[in-house]
Order: sequence, then structure tokens, then C-alpha cells
Amino acid sequence: AVFESSQSPVEVLEVTLVANLAPAAPTASAGSCGLATADWKGTGRQALEIQFPNVAPHQEISLKVLTPDDTPVSTDWDVQIARGGAEVGWGVTGGLPAIQQMPATNLSYPGVANIALAPTTVEFTVEVPVPAVEGVGAQILLFAPAAVVLHCDGEPGALAPYRPLTLPEGTGCTTDLGTVAVRPHLQEYISQSDSFLALQLPNTTLPAGSHLALIRATIPATTPDPNLFTVWVTDGAGNVVHVRHRMQGTAVTPMQVKLPVLTWLTDGEAGTSAVTVAVEVDATVSGLAGILVDLPAGMTMALEQGAIEPDSVKVVASLANSTAPQLPLRCTNDCTNRWNAREWASTGGVLTDSRLHLALNPAEALTPGVYKLHWQVALPPALPPANLWRISLCTGNCVTHRDALVTFPLFGFGLEERMNDREGFGARDESMS
Repeated sequence: AVFESSQSPVEVLEVTLVANLAPAAPTASAGSCGLATADWKGTGRQALEIQFPNVAPHQEISLKVLTPDDTPVSTDWDVQIARGGAEVGWGVTGGLPAIQQMPATNLSYPGVANIALAPTTVEFTVEVPVPAVEGVGAQILLFAPAAVVLHCDGEPGALAPYRPLTLPEGTGCTTDLGTVAVRPHLQEYISQSDSFLALQLPNTTLPAGSHLALIRATIPATTPDPNLFTVWVTDGAGNVVHVRHRMQGTAVTPMQVKLPVLTWLTDGEAGTSAVTVAVEVDATVSGLAGILVDLPAGMTMALEQGAIEPDSVKVVASLANSTAPQLPLRCTNDCTNRWNAREWASTGGVLTDSRLHLALNPAEALTPGVYKLHWQVALPPALPPANLWRISLCTGNCVTHRDALVTFPLFGFGLEERMNDREGFGARDESMS
């Protein structure tokens, strides 16, 4: 802020800067420069009152402010100047620039009620590199509603811990607030957070670009209100460099479906793997119109000459009730054989190089039982760091996973990895981690 005066010098001058920001929790003294006020004269605006023993004709003041979550309706600041308590001048000045939210940020979890340790993806994009400072790397801080509990690790001996995926090797994960480096004025904000998790880089710079990590979350019985998430990216000194405030979370559905299981058997010589995706339904699910499966980048369906073969995908089931109807594939003719791809290939099912879409009849329900999809995939020479499968259950057109009612991200298998080599493989959902 710059103040001009026609007098030189001016004895004790009182300057009040009034921001167009919503009131915050009362703050302590702003230090030797003045006193911060959370609700200035009952207007709901924050202010800083400063006293100067002597003021030159040209006076500059540098302030550090904590920016709000979103750009205020008005960014103007009012300036009032008084001497001995009597107002001698005032003005209006432009305030902070518009708040820039971090682009392409998303936190995605399967919104199924009461699922514990659900795989959850964290995606974000930083436009400039974020450096380490004095041996401390950058941090990604996640804030969630109290009802959504964030986890670094899965159940010991059963579910593997989080995966840094595209983040630098050695990136750690913690829910311990005491290990997080932030500036002092942010400590109170973090300590008041309902559910918190931090991804901490080693002594290295976070490069510019898009990043992806896989953590865990315990999903509540109903959608939180408000259902808002925040992501901060800080440098090694704890300065917030990038931020995405108040992201809308996934709505929670009462559907009773367990976390899917991915199993595989690889033929190294042929460069293929036989994969099975199993989904267990605990209670009748109505209204589903499709199942969508996306493979990791570089992995493709093992189809002869790229054609859709009638039996490329096997659909099998182990039903809790043997008399219950089978998987309700959408058919235009009499579905005499619902357990393979023969009927649905030309009537709504889509099979491409890297995507499988089973079209279902929403008028028929999925009854309790275990449903399995089995097919061959061709393996690439190398798998990407973001080695993720995505399994979605849809109530409408499943064009992308963002159109789905529920999406499960599953961590894929390595090119030479055997199922028995993976710790805790026998437990449900281990194959996704």
C-alpha cells in the first residue's frame, strides 16, 4: 500500500485497511505493525489498524495476507486515515487479484456406503515446479470432511499401502500432523481440519505437470454435508504454492457391493495375461445399465486381428441363490446364453483395444452373488507409473467413468509379477493394490 500526504512529517497517524473478505476467527495481534480485526465495526469485513509515529509524504507498507478460498465478490480495499481519533482522509484501492485454483484437480473414490479402506485416486496439475527447501521436499496436503477418513495404509497383511504412482520415488504418506511443515499462520487451519493426509516428497523438486497417487478412504453411510475437499501443494518451507479449494466430493450410494478383485495369470512367452475381475453383490441392485472396464495405458485386449470375437469375454457367476436370474445383459433377441459375449456384442456391448463395456438391461436387477468377467489382455513392453484399472457401474450411458454411479480404481499387476508374490494376496481387494 502507498500513502501520499501533503504534510511532512505527519505526527501520529492511524491507518485502517479494510478488506472485502468474510469475517474470520479472531486473530492475535498482528505484531508491531498493528492489530488485526476479524469483524470491523460489525460489517463482516476484516481490517488491519496501524499506527505510525511519523509518516513521510510518500509512505509504503508491505503486508502479507492469507488469501481466501475463493475470489470475493469485490476485491476493493477501503483505506481510512485518522489523527488523534479524528478521520482526516479515506480512499479505495484495488485489492488482491482473482484467486487461481489449481487446474485438473480431482479426488475420486468409490461412493459406496460403509466401505472401509476404499482405493482413492488423487489427481492434480502444477504449472510450475515446486522446490525442496533446505533438504525438505514439497508436500501435497489433503483435507476431507470428517465423515470421510483418509488412510495411508490398508489393513495390515491384507491391503497394500498407498501408491505414489507418478510422484517421485520415495514420496511418503502420513496422517501425523506433527510431521507436516507449514508456515506458522497455517498451523491453526491444519489443526482444525476434520480429516487430513499428507504426501511428502523426499529432498527433490515436484516437477511441473500432472500427477497421480493412490491412497485409501473409509466411506461413510451417507453423503457428507458439505461434501467438500481441499488440496494444497507446498514447497519444502511450508509455503502454499498451488491450491484447489472446496472440490465437490463423490455422492454416496447405499448400494451393497464389495470392492472388486482383480486376478491374473501371465504367459510370458506369449506376452499375454488371462485376467478376471470379480464383483460381489451383497443385496439386490436395480437400475444398472452397464459395466465399464478401462485397462492401464499400453495394455490392450488380446483380440485376433482386432476383431470382436463372440467368446472374447466370458461372463460367469456364482450366485447366492441358484434360481436367481443371471447377469442381465441387454439383448435384442432371446438371450439363450448370457454367460459370454455372443449376444451383447452387436446390441450395446462395446469391446475396444483398451476398454470393455457390458450393456445391461436396467429393468432387470443384479441379485446377490459373485459376478466375474474373464478375458485375455496383451501386455506392453513396459507399464506406465499410473498402472490403474478402473471398474465402473453405470445407471446411464457409460461414455466415461465420470458418467458412472460408482467407480473403483484398481492398482494393476507388474509384467513379471505373480499373484502369489504379492503380500496378503488371499485377502479381498489385494489384487488392486
